[in-house]
Amino acid sequence: MIEKNNFRTLDEITSKYSIILMDTSILCNGCLKERRRLNFWDERRNELEEQIKFMDLLIDYIKKDAPYFITPLIAEEYLRGNYPYKRIIKSKEVQQNRKILELCRKTRDSSKKRKSLIDTFREKDRILKLNNDEQDLYNTFCETHPNLLGYELGDVDLDFFISGAVISQAREPVGLICNDFGIARAWRYVLNKRELNSGQLGFIIRTEINGFRILN
Repeated sequence: MIEKNNFRTLDEITSKYSIILMDTSILCNGCLKERRRLNFWDERRNELEEQIKFMDLLIDYIKKDAPYFITPLIAEEYLRGNYPYKRIIKSKEVQQNRKILELCRKTRDSSKKRKSLIDTFREKDRILKLNNDEQDLYNTFCETHPNLLGYELGDVDLDFFISGAVISQAREPVGLICNDFGIARAWRYVLNKRELNSGQLGFIIRTEINGFRILN
């Protein structure tokens, strides 16, 4: 359930949580919002433009020492694969179709911005690191909650969620910014088990470029 009147900006999210962990679904995908019905090309172009604007915004916040973090696995996943722009635009089909060419350029720009964002995370030491005690707690959490595997989470998603839960217990309150419903269900399951509470481990979805809602 989403709290009424619970719209938040990055400024408000930053002031609410000591540590904010971001999932790949936030970094790579669009917002969870109702969209106008557009053709494929316009819709995809709009999504890429939104991604670039959000990454620019996030880079500014990280450079100002806002407490935004990603896990090492997310950093690796986010940069996986290079966009072969130079090879693609040489094809006859792309050269003869303005919409395809425009979309290729937007995809190239998004890929470059993605690398810049990860570089900023690294430069500001925002790749989350667990110490030995936290790693022990991580292992214990996995043993205590084997049912988390039933939420069809991949290794990266599972690591993201458990890392956030561990840090919220070992350090300070954590906000998880994530648009993945499987992770949301895992979060709800752990809260129902009363291992954590939403004040300790919050779950936040992104609905606009700079608009978020906190689940309760």
